[in-house]
Amino acid sequence: MQEVEKVKMDLLRAVMDTKRGAQVTTEQRAAVEDAMMGVEKYNAGTPLVLDQLHGTWLLQYTTASEIVSLIQAADQFPLLQVGQLYQCFDCQGRTDGGTVENIVRWSVSGLLQKNEGATFNVVAKFAMVGPRIIVIQKVEMYFRQGLVRLSPELESFIAPALLPRTFINFQVCCYGFL
Repeated sequence: MQEVEKVKMDLLRAVMDTKRGAQVTTEQRAAVEDAMMGVEKYNAGTPLVLDQLHGTWLLQYTTASEIVSLIQAADQFPLLQVGQLYQCFDCQGRTDGGTVENIVRWSVSGLLQKNEGATFNVVAKFAMVGPRIIVIQKVEMYFRQGLVRLSPELESFIAPALLPRTFINFQVCCYGFL
């Protein structure tokens, strides 16, 4: 069991200086991939159990273009502040799929209070198509300020500037959930 904890720590170290995946060099990306394979080998060949995936996870690294774009935008616009990133899986008691939601907490200095702020949410339905393969079926994106959802008109004005909307259906392979 100590070996599993060591490879998990290796993965955390590999993603540490990548600005959550938004500023990653080729060497860092290779180190992250190697560290991920180190974690994945402990569950290789076993089917993904959605009950173990269910819950809210704090993201330390992502390759999701919509999230990376928002983090990179914060580098270009100093008033934009990106907070914590979460991924919430709703799939308890299921074997066929569920929903996954990426949640990015953010604020704009002087406009949105940091502790209230806003969220950028990407919600997707997914289906299991193999023992360790998830296919994303439907993606919805929206911004939310506090408990009030932004109007569709304002969302449509803001969203295209920050993210590509060209992906509707793509596959995500899940190998290393321990």
